Amino acid sequence: MSMGALHGGKLAMERLTDYHQARADAASLNAAESELKVLLEEEQPDFKKLQSAVAKLEMSGKEAVAVGILESAVKKARMEEKPQEAYEIEMLLVEMLIYKGDYDKALKCECLSHEEISDARRPLYKGFSLSFVYNSDRMTMESCNGVAVVSAIFNNHDKIRQPKTLGSKTLDNVCFFMFVDDITLKELNHHQLISRESFQYSVGVWRILKVSSTHLYENPAMNGVIPKYLVHRLFPNSKFSIWIDAKLQLMVDPLLLIHTLVVSKKVDMAISKHPYFTHTMEEALATARWRKWWDIDALRLQMETYCENGLEPWTPTKLPYPSGKQDS
Repeated sequence: MSMGALHGGKLAMERLTDYHQARADAASLNAAESELKVLLEEEQPDFKKLQSAVAKLEMSGKEAVAVGILESAVKKARMEEKPQEAYEIEMLLVEMLIYKGDYDKALKCECLSHEEISDARRPLYKGFSLSFVYNSDRMTMESCNGVAVVSAIFNNHDKIRQPKTLGSKTLDNVCFFMFVDDITLKELNHHQLISRESFQYSVGVWRILKVSSTHLYENPAMNGVIPKYLVHRLFPNSKFSIWIDAKLQLMVDPLLLIHTLVVSKKVDMAISKHPYFTHTMEEALATARWRKWWDIDALRLQMETYCENGLEPWTPTKLPYPSGKQDS
C-alpha cells in the first residue's frame, strides 16, 4: 500500500463507515484491544488494519488502553531498528493522545518533528495539539450545549458579519463564536468594536475568542482550518455545530438550517454547494492560479494522490445535492 493511499481520503471514508458499523457491534468494540495486540505482533504490520483497530478503541472510550499498547509498540520498533514502523505507530499514538486530551504529551512525540517526511497528518496533529484557546474561554465553549455556530478571522482578512433573520428564541439555544488572532483583535479595538480592557469580547451576537499566537501558522488559511476541523472537540457538549466562513453571512436561522438539512433528513452532516465549482480539480486549479497556496508542487502531489485513490473527472451524472435554500 502506498503512503498516499494510507493517508488519503479513501481511508478516511472507510474509517467513517467502520465507525457506524462498529457502533452497532459491541463485540467488535470489545475485541479491539486483542485485535490491536495481534496486529502489532505481525512481522509487517498492516497499518490500515491498525488504524481501524485503534479507531475502535477510541469509539469504545479506551483511549488510555490504546496509548499504553502503542507506546510499548513504538519502543519495540525502535529497539528493532524499524524506523518506518516506529513512525507510523507513533502517529497512531499521537492521534490517541489527542483524543485523550493529553496535548502536551502528543506534541513531544518524535514523529511530529520529522519535517523531512511529507505527511499531511503532521501539521494537522500539531494544530490539534496546540493550546488553541485560553482556559477562561474554554469553559465558555464547553458550556455551549445547544447549537454552536463557529467562524474565524486571522490576520484581519475579513470582517465580522452579523447573522440575519434570527428567531426570538434562537439566542437561547444557539452560541455564536468567532476565533481571532491578536492582529484581528487589535483592529477590532482600533475601530472601537471592543474594549481591550475587558477579558471577554463580543461583537453583536458573536462571542470573540482570542487564539494564542504562539504556535500559529504564517498562512492565515492554515490557521482557519484548525477550528474548522476541531469544532466537535472545542465544543464537546454542543448537540449540533455549524461552520461558516468569515467571508459569508448567515442568512437563515441556524435552528431552521439544522432542522431542514440535518434533523428532518436524518443525516449526520450537510455541506453547502460551492457557488462556482463542481469538481475538486477546479478548486485546485483556482488555488494554484491565484496563489492561495504557495507550494504548487505539494498541491499537484495532493491532487495526484486523490486521482490514484479513485478521484474521477466530473460528469453531469455527478450532480451536486441541492440545499433547497438559495440564500443559505
